[in-house]
Amino acid sequence: MSLPEPRLAVELLGQDEPARQLARVLASGRVAHGWLLSGSRGIGKATLAWRFARALLGATHDELLRSEPADRVFRMLAGGSHPDLHVLEVEASRGRRAVIKVDQARDLKEEFGATAGLGGRRVLIVDAADDLNPQSANAILKLLEEPPSGTVILLINHVPGRILPTIASRCVRLRLKRLDDAVVERLLGQALPDRPADARRALLPFARGSIGRALWLDEVGFLERYHDVLAACAATARGGSLSGLAERIAQALQATGAQAPFEVPQAILYRALQTAAGTIPAGSDEGERAALSAVAARRPLDDWGTPWDNLARLAARFEPLSLSSDAASLAAAAVLAGETAEHLVLPEPW
Repeated sequence: MSLPEPRLAVELLGQDEPARQLARVLASGRVAHGWLLSGSRGIGKATLAWRFARALLGATHDELLRSEPADRVFRMLAGGSHPDLHVLEVEASRGRRAVIKVDQARDLKEEFGATAGLGGRRVLIVDAADDLNPQSANAILKLLEEPPSGTVILLINHVPGRILPTIASRCVRLRLKRLDDAVVERLLGQALPDRPADARRALLPFARGSIGRALWLDEVGFLERYHDVLAACAATARGGSLSGLAERIAQALQATGAQAPFEVPQAILYRALQTAAGTIPAGSDEGERAALSAVAARRPLDDWGTPWDNLARLAARFEPLSLSSDAASLAAAAVLAGETAEHLVLPEPW
């Protein structure tokens, strides 16, 4: 079981204030032509964009922009049959980062310059603006610079640095906050009703206030990989072999995939750093704290900046076609074991 996709979602938890803000703007009749909905992945930005799109196109809604599935506009948008809504999404690209290509955006200005099919506004949802390639970003920029009458562009943005400043400057920015743990736990209960409550709760310290991230962590078996690699780290810290740790990290890399390959080692390093600083990592039990303490004891607290930077550089560089999993795993193992990883030339930090 999973949560409904944004175009079908009725419920939106934890984002009442931005929803109210958009409802007030709509009621005032002074709707800007460009909106940038920004914040972490998996916190409801796309769901809010679809709510706003429904309301802009005439759906009956409440003070939080909530519409009922029986509403005519809701049904049209859910079925992809509304003539005045256009959605730009990524097209999968094998072996490379998926992007929104210029072919998808090229005809937007002409299309949005035409009269709205139902005589009202026209709405464009870009999910996500982070995925625009230079050519498609330029097409969106031109649309923002000379917006056709009645056009509203909703851009979803996960990472501020991945969107052109010229695009951001032409939009009203609405930042959504991360979700409270209680909200994430409630949504996990809806999405994973067959999973024990303790197992769902164990995901919360790693979810970073994102239900999308929590569900991804569950999907890739993050917790199992985390505890497996952490046990190998502790064994290495007590005299075990580096190659054994590298093998465990390689398995974790394969599980989490190319989009976020170093989630497990970065989580271990972060929680070991917390332990070294005298902070008890959230949700940790006695066994995990003992293993983290063994890792933390490998270096003085003042020296933790170097491994953190090394792992960040390694994560930034890693791509399946440019750096093998074996090389990446060995380098990450060296970092976690307290070595310098000098055998791998790392790029500059982000």
